[in-house]
Amino acid sequence: SGDKPRDPRRVYANPVYPEICPILALGIYLLCYLPDELSLFPGRSQYKRFMQVLSKIMMPPNQSESAAPIFNTYLRYEAAGDAFVGRTITGLPIDSSEFAILPPHFKEADSSGMVTSAIQMLFPTLPMCMYGVAEFA
Repeated sequence: SGDKPRDPRRVYANPVYPEICPILALGIYLLCYLPDELSLFPGRSQYKRFMQVLSKIMMPPNQSESAAPIFNTYLRYEAAGDAFVGRTITGLPIDSSEFAILPPHFKEADSSGMVTSAIQMLFPTLPMCMYGVAEFA
């Protein structure tokens, strides 16, 4: 839900390679599945579900489940490191100025409400608190 300021999550757009852009993927997801509550994805514990899947992917098959607490201890993010990792995982080229590229923006301010009306038309059940995400998606 993004309500814990001590644990920020950063996701970056990749306008260089839109085929792997998580923001574009989120937009497609929202077009296919419109959340009807304040949670972006269905289910109760997104973090737990993500960590279970990531643990299965990252740990060798012969390793015991007791290694999970160690994994959770060392897989900890910090603000600056999280920003670097977020841009790297997004697929932005590290050795280029495009690594610091901004996501696409609308050229002019939405004075006519065109963006807001488009969001309402495309995502009719999206809660208002997610409109900022929908604008990028």
